[in-house]
Amino acid sequence: VGPMLAASAAGLCLAARARPVVCALCFALFCTALGFSNATLRTHIVAAPALDGRDRFVSLKAWVEKTEARSTGARLTLLPISADAGDHVTLPDRIRITSRFKHVPQTGTAISVKALLRPVPEPTMPHGFDFARKAYFDGIGAVGFALSAPTSIPPPETASLVLRIKARIDSV
Repeated sequence: VGPMLAASAAGLCLAARARPVVCALCFALFCTALGFSNATLRTHIVAAPALDGRDRFVSLKAWVEKTEARSTGARLTLLPISADAGDHVTLPDRIRITSRFKHVPQTGTAISVKALLRPVPEPTMPHGFDFARKAYFDGIGAVGFALSAPTSIPPPETASLVLRIKARIDSV
């Protein structure tokens, strides 16, 4: 709908170019339609699978994409490689877990960890911070916490170029 509205507004702008006020209003409509089209396109581009339904205990193998040190442990953003969950589970593209263990893996490391994964939570109060919205645009499809200390494993494949660059930056 947005691109059609933008094209219509552009056509009206060209047709009304002899009338400056009408042309300016059509141009404003054109810019508004482009903004809505951009927002819709961005929403479709970042769409990623999310964990559905209930909490799941999983044995997860993943790449560490981001490590955020905390006073006790760390918050890890993981790119899943595989998971043993007992039943068929679709893994999200990104998972964020909190680990209370002293060992904090470095970015770019392949790890194995037992974790409790949950769907991304909704806001806790009206007009409160919407973590689900932020997680959607960050590509995070599940959250949870580590039940075992993350252990480094031999990488099953070569890390992506983007992950290797992030690891190099974090090591500086």
